Amino acid sequence: MIWTFIKKNFFDGWENIGNVIVANLLQIPFIGLIVLVLVKKEFKGPLTFFEIINESEVDGPFYFFQTDLTKDYLTNFDIIKAAIIFLSVFLAVVFAAAYAKSAFSISNYESVKAGDYFKNIGWAFKETAGLGLVIACIVMSFIVGIPVYLYQYFHLGQMYGLILAGILFCFLVTMLLALQWFVALKVNFSFDFKKTFSKCFVILFDNFGFSVFMAFYSAVLFALSCLLLFFMPGLCGINLGYINALKLRLYKYDWLDQHKDLKNAKDRKNVPWDALLKEDKDILSKKSLKTMLMPWKDKNED
Repeated sequence: MIWTFIKKNFFDGWENIGNVIVANLLQIPFIGLIVLVLVKKEFKGPLTFFEIINESEVDGPFYFFQTDLTKDYLTNFDIIKAAIIFLSVFLAVVFAAAYAKSAFSISNYESVKAGDYFKNIGWAFKETAGLGLVIACIVMSFIVGIPVYLYQYFHLGQMYGLILAGILFCFLVTMLLALQWFVALKVNFSFDFKKTFSKCFVILFDNFGFSVFMAFYSAVLFALSCLLLFFMPGLCGINLGYINALKLRLYKYDWLDQHKDLKNAKDRKNVPWDALLKEDKDILSKKSLKTMLMPWKDKNED
């Protein structure tokens, strides 16, 4: 199943490279802004996190905010910087989600136009704004929360700093593993935010190994996107991957629905992927690197 997915996603992306690049153009400025803010060391603003917290005398587990050691990390990470990153992540996620409907058509072997993406931006703001806010909060937690707790442990010698950093890290990773399915579920089923959110965890825990694979696969695509300055595959290409992955994975649930008599857990896990993927494999069998690079030769042979 995994090889079929990789092959399908590769050819779907290549055959629609033009509209993927056009759609990615709207995310590139926000991604560039995030990188610029994080890389630029001297980013001074009117109020820093340290200054805000230091205005109130706090004791207990938050005392470390008032130490010189933590001040070294937080001094340059001010409110303006945080706001820029938060808003940029939010907009990048939403604009990338706008490609979902085009990706859904592509996954079903339908043709799409570059202009279709722009028609769906309004839909994306309405249906995936909640996802954008959650992802923005997760990113900020990685950038600020975990480093602050690690400062507690490594510089102040407080063990609970390491424990809290570990708990927060596991929580954030679990959230990301689940929410990677959000856009694909939304475009497939049009659930409301709450139901889509809960279904993400159903998909995660019912397909944990495949979800971990998809996380690594997307990380590879993200690294490739960095090399290509996010023109390709970019966030829209990654979204196409998730929609293709869910399309193929849903065959399992259609099969289970047709075989409700299977009570044994072992029997339910023996999914006949070869039979379920036959139609997709037949379509993909007509595609190759040769036809991809030299489509005119294939036409001449016909």
